[in-house]
Amino acid sequence: MTSTALSNVTLPAEKEVEAAVQGQRALAAFLAAGFETQRIQIFEEKNQAHRVELRQHLKHPPVGVDEFLETLLRQGLVQTSKSLATYRAIL
Repeated sequence: MTSTALSNVTLPAEKEVEAAVQGQRALAAFLAAGFETQRIQIFEEKNQAHRVELRQHLKHPPVGVDEFLETLLRQGLVQTSKSLATYRAIL
């Protein structure tokens, strides 16, 4: 039996392996869900940005329009809620 020395082989760090596994899981979940998402930023009254990820196509939305607008109000996004309320019919 012959053995070979692998002195110049570098294995990935534990954090790199963990990041790769998380990325693979996220990709698998995205592909399995079969929908596209869009990332947007919503700015509140104090001009602080909040990142939100939205589905681009909702055939069966998990919440109604009024409930969604109410959620925005509870989160302090008053201007966003008011602005979106004008488009209630197409949301």
